[in-house]
Amino acid sequence: MMREEELVHIAPTANETSLVVISHDDEEENALSLRVLAPRENAQHPAAVYLASLALGSRRIVKSDLDTLAGILTSGRCDSLTLDWAALRYQHAAALRSELAGRYAYTTCNRMISGLRGVLKAAWRLGQMPTEEYHRAVDIKAVRGETLPRGRALSAGELRVLFAGCADGRNMGVRDQALLAVLYGCGLRRSEAVALDVENYDSEAGTLRVLAGKGNKQRLVHLPPGAKQALDRWVWLREETLGTQESAQHMEEEAVQNDAESADENEVETGASTRENHSAIYKDRETTDSAGKNEAFQFSNMVSAARAPLFVPILKSRNPTGGRMLPRRLTDQSVLDILTRRAKQAGLKKTSPHDFRRTFISDLLEAGADIATVQKMAGHANVTTTARYDRRDEKTRKKAAHLLHVPVT
Repeated sequence: MMREEELVHIAPTANETSLVVISHDDEEENALSLRVLAPRENAQHPAAVYLASLALGSRRIVKSDLDTLAGILTSGRCDSLTLDWAALRYQHAAALRSELAGRYAYTTCNRMISGLRGVLKAAWRLGQMPTEEYHRAVDIKAVRGETLPRGRALSAGELRVLFAGCADGRNMGVRDQALLAVLYGCGLRRSEAVALDVENYDSEAGTLRVLAGKGNKQRLVHLPPGAKQALDRWVWLREETLGTQESAQHMEEEAVQNDAESADENEVETGASTRENHSAIYKDRETTDSAGKNEAFQFSNMVSAARAPLFVPILKSRNPTGGRMLPRRLTDQSVLDILTRRAKQAGLKKTSPHDFRRTFISDLLEAGADIATVQKMAGHANVTTTARYDRRDEKTRKKAAHLLHVPVT
């Protein structure tokens, strides 16, 4: 039987792709063929079915992992959608584990192994893989290891400098201060922050309804007094600047919707076709402006006033208070760019949006909050995940190290 520490060598032949496992003494070879698949409908393709079962945010990275696995197995001749996953056996899986362990960090290896198990399970559920072979193929151990924690927790001094830097009297500063307050004061992920709508904020109760949490989990978060103050200031400014524009837009959308509904009712009552009515409703929106942009597309891209985004872009301007606000949602990348710019202005080292979440968890635990409560506030499914965000051990170790005296003269 092949040992897991044996070397993997990929050797493609003229008509098929082979995985050749070579022992250390080079005395024997065991070739296991994986044919290149002919095109298969997504509904019957294990990789496509598995990817469709994942959250949208996970599909891209898992697809990349599966492409990497297929490339390793076939010396780059197959990707995730052209490999016959149902033909994989325990030998393939064990050889892949050995190869991954030599190439990647243990966390990356285990993520890829998890993806492998997922696509094999899809093949088994589709009836393409025998039950016994499936259980053998997925019976591989996770790669063990330990790495230093990612990211860092910000100090109280760094937070003060960042928030003070936003108090510059400009609209952009008001928005950025509110954004920082939500990231640190509520521990939100940046994807959760940009997905917030104005209606998700209850100023009277001082709460935010997070509806776009990881794993489609929703939660209610309470804002600390300082965060509420910053957010109230931004919401007022945003309403003063964009409120009239969004109200007019909302009325226009309602008029179009009412016209469409009336056309539908007329069809039911008279039997007349509504195609002409709908065409008339949208006819003016299908014209092209001087820049060659379709107004119908522009209109559909505008955010409905009923779902007005809480955080919006602001154009740069020489105006003392800042540029024009745009009625559209900030992106994840925009949040990173804002924090990078603010950290640079404050003279701080590189800071990521997730560092605010780590600081949120660490500071709560250090203040005496129960870890189970912090887990719920952070929206974690497992308390062990919350524990990994805790950076208090670093402070403790630093304090202990300073107890030693190194007699350097």
